[in-house]
Amino acid sequence: MKLLLVSGPGEARNAFLRELTSFADVEVECVAHPDEIESVLTNESVSGILFNIATMVREKNYNKRRIIEFTEMYPVVRLRYNLQAGTVHVLHYDQIVEREDTLRRFVLEECASFTARPLRQRERVRAYFHVFVYTDSELGNEAGERACTLNLSGLGCYIVTCVEHSVGQIVWLKFMDHPDVPAISSKVVWRKPWGEGVGLPGLGLMFLNLKPEQTELVETLIKSSASYRQK
Repeated sequence: MKLLLVSGPGEARNAFLRELTSFADVEVECVAHPDEIESVLTNESVSGILFNIATMVREKNYNKRRIIEFTEMYPVVRLRYNLQAGTVHVLHYDQIVEREDTLRRFVLEECASFTARPLRQRERVRAYFHVFVYTDSELGNEAGERACTLNLSGLGCYIVTCVEHSVGQIVWLKFMDHPDVPAISSKVVWRKPWGEGVGLPGLGLMFLNLKPEQTELVETLIKSSASYRQK
């Protein structure tokens, strides 16, 4: 498993690395500045990103919107190092979780269940569409879980939902305003449970075996969303 640690060199970074390698067989790629993240993610498949809070506060000049997008694509956690006590704390939102195994759980549960992948090369846009999510391709609209997309690419999407699904589960996605297009078979590649981590709860989906009419619909929705945001 490979993780990305955003932390300047020094005692805090060393403490994070010691903690991470003490309970898991992980490879950790380190970058000193937030703007270096994208170059790593473009070429490497990582299972999670860890931010040193002190680094993020000190390095003020970076693309904050892009960081928010990363939190919607990967398991993410923020770290704080207590120099006096020599302890590592994990933060979700503005709360410190004081359990000693918090970092362990983040790595062994959230990161381990995430399908590692490099940053998507195809166009990815913010896209808000109402969708029905099915666990059976034959079910009708009345049986579908109601959700909403947050972003969309030719490879997949992120949907906002509080309903729990397992990583690896196959679901079918149907866009509410396009009932004539068959539901798209999709694989859950990662999940963000409600109340955990930063960002909206939901599922990262990878499209499977798109049919021509499905591909055409996805491309049309991407173009319309991109055009709308440029206005």
